Amino acid sequence: MGRYWDKMSVNDRAALDAVFEKAKAGRELWLSLSEKYNIDSDCGVIVFPVRDDELNREAISLLPAYMERFHLRQIYAVTDQESVIETIKGMDCQEIVDIGLSETEMDNLLKYYRMAEFTAHIAVVSIDKPFGNDYLIKKKGLSMQDFILSAIFKMR
Repeated sequence: MGRYWDKMSVNDRAALDAVFEKAKAGRELWLSLSEKYNIDSDCGVIVFPVRDDELNREAISLLPAYMERFHLRQIYAVTDQESVIETIKGMDCQEIVDIGLSETEMDNLLKYYRMAEFTAHIAVVSIDKPFGNDYLIKKKGLSMQDFILSAIFKMR
């Protein structure tokens, strides 16, 4: 890390160390989940980290299209939101499986995702996590569906 690391304050180093520790915990969580659920390159992982019912419902409604577009055998919806789990269970679709996490686990997983795209078909359903995209809706005037299809699911 060289000169940059040497110029950082003790508080900055501690904050960076904390982020790395959370990312490490996120990696361990991911390895555990991928083994438990047999997640491979034929699976999609859709992460729902925020309480935004409109965004989450719209994204859930588009999961079958996402699955078809990328020829996936299974989609795992990873969330700490009970409403997302209930909506997915209500779909009655065997190929879409919910994985419930705690808020801390979700935070750790997102910290890891910021450092590494750990699976081929992963999407984070959020306007601002893990990177901010809210300008696409606010300034560009995209509809929620267009935002999900283009910015999140990369289907357009």
